[in-house]
Amino acid sequence: MVPPPSAPSARARDLANRLAEVVETFQRQYPGTSTEDIRQAVRLATRSERNVQRPRLAAGLAVLGALVAGIVSLLASKGVGAMEGTVPVVAIGIVAVVVAMMVALRRRDG
Repeated sequence: MVPPPSAPSARARDLANRLAEVVETFQRQYPGTSTEDIRQAVRLATRSERNVQRPRLAAGLAVLGALVAGIVSLLASKGVGAMEGTVPVVAIGIVAVVVAMMVALRRRDG
């Protein structure tokens, strides 16, 4: 359930007024600026540090997935326990899960 929106604070209203002034000035200087250009600019300007960390997180997941797949493959090739003969299935499964997580992160940021 989504909570109802709260009334904007005085700071938020002040910032909105300033942004509106900047956008109007920009549109006067560059006629034909689309609303999509403005949306993208606001999105770029308000990108948080957390979003900057996403590529690092995705790279870390990729390395972790490769490491786990490598360990599983090594153990299976040595004939450890019941893993013998299951190398391709387990390794492909691990890689698929890591790729799916990276795609989900990418879509979430998109």
